[in-house]
Amino acid sequence: MKKLQMQLISGAMAAAVAFGAAPVGAKASAADIISVEEANAVYKELKGLRAEYRRFVNIEYNSDEKQWESGIFILPVYVPENAGYYEIDAITGEYTSFYDDVLRYGAVGDVVLDTGCAGEDAVLGKVVEEVPESVRKGLISHSRALRRIKNDKYITLDGEPVFQSEDIFSREDEIGETEYVLSMSFEDTSSEGGYRLDVDMDACTGDILRFEKTYSEEYYEGKSTDVKAGSKIAEKAMKYYLGERAEEYALSEYDSKVIAAGGYMTYSFYRSVNGLDAKFDSVDVTVDFNGEVTGFDYTYHDMDFPQPELITEDEAYEMLFEHMSPELITRSFEDRNNILHIYPTYVYDSEFVINALTGERIDENGRPYYQS
Repeated sequence: MKKLQMQLISGAMAAAVAFGAAPVGAKASAADIISVEEANAVYKELKGLRAEYRRFVNIEYNSDEKQWESGIFILPVYVPENAGYYEIDAITGEYTSFYDDVLRYGAVGDVVLDTGCAGEDAVLGKVVEEVPESVRKGLISHSRALRRIKNDKYITLDGEPVFQSEDIFSREDEIGETEYVLSMSFEDTSSEGGYRLDVDMDACTGDILRFEKTYSEEYYEGKSTDVKAGSKIAEKAMKYYLGERAEEYALSEYDSKVIAAGGYMTYSFYRSVNGLDAKFDSVDVTVDFNGEVTGFDYTYHDMDFPQPELITEDEAYEMLFEHMSPELITRSFEDRNNILHIYPTYVYDSEFVINALTGERIDENGRPYYQS
């Protein structure tokens, strides 16, 4: 634990200092600081925990094989239920009033935050342009791909669409294996309601993976449409493309009541497994003011989901606090009346992920966060 860095204030200035939420002119000493255990109890109550599934990709370099290797897996985890609430006033034992007081009293000059910063990790990917000869034999033909699009219930090729392009690219699926995607585009400029259509399908099976239809500006005129009615259309489209898998997805709440005249709305469905959210899998369906489905996209990871035999939240926090200790710092600002406000503050980690099966804190790759 770092020692509290208190600003030195002369006796002449003592009456012009406010500590935390104490009255102006009050003094604070080490005896006024609550214990770490008391602060922990407040942090635990304010942050809470939420259980959900998360997908992890652990990329490590195998020095023996001299190559990078990746392991992909899903775990039930605990994450903070509430954002913020990671700074506890070390005198009052409540969530810090520092930020509210800055607005309330008005800060003059520099505000001492004494905050740190977090790093960012890049997600690497690759796109392979050439398809191996062994794979080409199993690819869907151009004519069959066209029939698949024309026979689709929700993709409409009205007007006089002109075929623009097609391309095959590869990507890694949920278990790290290579899959091939056929991307095709069409354009209709025969009327004022012209459009562009882009479709991605499985290059071997012809299953629709994604499509997007974009109309010209002239098309977007008309009456508003009831959003609830649009949600029914979106749900039917979701079930059409996902089949039995659709049972695991539920519509996210939305605020709007109507799809504005000439507009559209994207409905999002999120997956749930074993009673826990698995929001890395989602379905987006766009419905326009005419009730036409103009967009579809989804993710579904066909992987093992461990049974959520979770430790309790109390156990999770107990293990977390064995390693995660708050830093005791001082925040301060001088208000418009030249009164210096000082806030001894316990600062915790704002975010964390806990393996809900073991209670161990893990990083973004699913590895132990605290190294022994």
